[in-house]
Amino acid sequence: MFKINKLGKPSDQHPHGAIALLMLMGVAVFSLMVLVSVSTLTSHIFSITLDQVATEKTFYAAEAGLNEGLYRLIRNPWPQTFSFNFNNVAVDVSISTSFGNPYQRLVTSRAQDSTGKVRELEIVANTSSFAGGFIGAVHAGSGGVYINNNAMVIGDLYSNGNVTGGANGVVQGNISSVASAIQNQAHNNHDSEFIFGQSATYSDVAQSFTPNVSGQINQVRLKIRAIGNPNLSNTWWRITADNGGKPATSALATGSFNNASVGQTSSTLDWLIINIPSPVSVTAGTKYWLLIDSVNNVNNHWAWAKDSTDAYAGGSAFYTNNWTSSGAVWAPLESDGADLAFQVWYGDPYVMLENIVVRGEARANRITGTGGSSYAKVCGNAYYDSILQSSYDFLMSTSNQYNNLRNSNCGSSATINNYNLADNDRRIYPMPITDQHIQTWQNEITSGGQPELYPNPSDCPQSYSSGTYCVTSNTTLGHQKINGNLYVGIKTTGGAEPTLTLTGNVWVTGNIILNNNGVIRLDPSLEAASSVLIADGIVVLENNYQINGSGNPKSFLLLVTRNNSLGSTPAVSTRNNSASLVVAAPNGEILVKQGGIAKATAAYKLTLENGSQVIFDNNLLELLVPSANQSALWVEFNSWREK
Repeated sequence: MFKINKLGKPSDQHPHGAIALLMLMGVAVFSLMVLVSVSTLTSHIFSITLDQVATEKTFYAAEAGLNEGLYRLIRNPWPQTFSFNFNNVAVDVSISTSFGNPYQRLVTSRAQDSTGKVRELEIVANTSSFAGGFIGAVHAGSGGVYINNNAMVIGDLYSNGNVTGGANGVVQGNISSVASAIQNQAHNNHDSEFIFGQSATYSDVAQSFTPNVSGQINQVRLKIRAIGNPNLSNTWWRITADNGGKPATSALATGSFNNASVGQTSSTLDWLIINIPSPVSVTAGTKYWLLIDSVNNVNNHWAWAKDSTDAYAGGSAFYTNNWTSSGAVWAPLESDGADLAFQVWYGDPYVMLENIVVRGEARANRITGTGGSSYAKVCGNAYYDSILQSSYDFLMSTSNQYNNLRNSNCGSSATINNYNLADNDRRIYPMPITDQHIQTWQNEITSGGQPELYPNPSDCPQSYSSGTYCVTSNTTLGHQKINGNLYVGIKTTGGAEPTLTLTGNVWVTGNIILNNNGVIRLDPSLEAASSVLIADGIVVLENNYQINGSGNPKSFLLLVTRNNSLGSTPAVSTRNNSASLVVAAPNGEILVKQGGIAKATAAYKLTLENGSQVIFDNNLLELLVPSANQSALWVEFNSWREK
């Protein structure tokens, strides 16, 4: 206690007690602060430890998902999805095909615990079983697609050639119709830019190039920029021959910058894409010129990306004031040479979308028509380089007339939100069935140990007795090679219609003739798997021929030929209406006759006659043709990754 003096003040004779009390109180407060800090830190460390444990737990669960996916692929090479629980962690596994490689599988495993911690892993596995491949109803090569009156494609259509047709031809889906292109000559480097069109001296500029392969130029790209607002209609691109080391005074191909075949110009250096309406044939080892012809304007002109090192060996860059003059003097951009940035692309003729109705989106180099009411009508967004005015008016619905046309062709709910969305997409979709795939199946058939079959004249109708293996009674075949033609049908008028049952793939070295009203089916033991019937010759399917899978909706017959016939005797002609038929002729033409129906087609060229249809089945996204021998599986080296 404090001592109190008579004046009522604390005594100053013994102050140490008060100091000690204050010190004790300070120590207590400090200790409490340390205790709180240590408690908070311990709690934080404990929280971090729990997070690490949860993260590691989901990682190991995701790894378990990859292992389970690979184990299931060994037993069953189908694309599939499944889920399971691993130590109270939910694991979802997806096994899908790899686009462009139907023998490859992408295994993705996603693990998530109850707190929301997620780890997702992925690995690539290779198998010996074909899966996937078809992403749309129609795949066509450079031969393109012809859709006749009242014929229809229900599903997406991919073509590297023209897509055209008659009145009322319809695609109930999206279309991609673009020309394939391969870059032949190019110089992409630049360290400065060359200004032209500013004065009379520099009005025209050109870059020479020398192809190393003969071919057709269907596209060029020039790296340029607009300065100010140059007149596009007075700026022209040209391709010319060489005349004594300078451009010839006449052009092999020409067009103005305001033409719809020319991509958008930019105020910054960028690739200007020029699609050549009529491809230019060029010869290997011969010099040609890319030229821009402009009108002079001091404020509105052009710049072209320049490389002052003159590194391109196949040509160089020059300028003049009037390229058409026989006395034009062409001078190098620099005394020791220079190059301009350019690219020259080869490809098939500049393809078009013509006449038919597209109820989805459309990508095409040209959207056009043959006149009158015959022109391409696109209900969805359109991506194009050039478009016919009628097609444009329909697309934009610029009047009541076109509003009514859109409603009648697209449906009354069609919206008007379309305009030129030219994205310069030149992606070429690979053919889902190729010669390499066919060769793999043929090799498996001949290595499978089954006996080869030869003509059996005694079983054939009289007209097919020579060089033909005939199925005129119920027969089962699988993983076998037939040396000659194959006929499946009745032997005599009024005879019983035979059923050919396939337990595996069959290779026919000649033609395949499937006569009226016969049946081919896949054995039920194949379950969700499909089989391939291969011909080296042509394939003919007559009226009402039945093609049936195994009974599983994912089971199909692939009717395939390597034949390259076109025109009056196509590689494949069919008029059946099977729910399980997929037809492929990667080198030839498929003709679907009146009333015929297929689930998908892949061909160099496709023709759909009046009333015929290709109706895509989404089960083809998981199409599986198992290996004829023991299915193998191996993991792609260095493919493991965390997403």
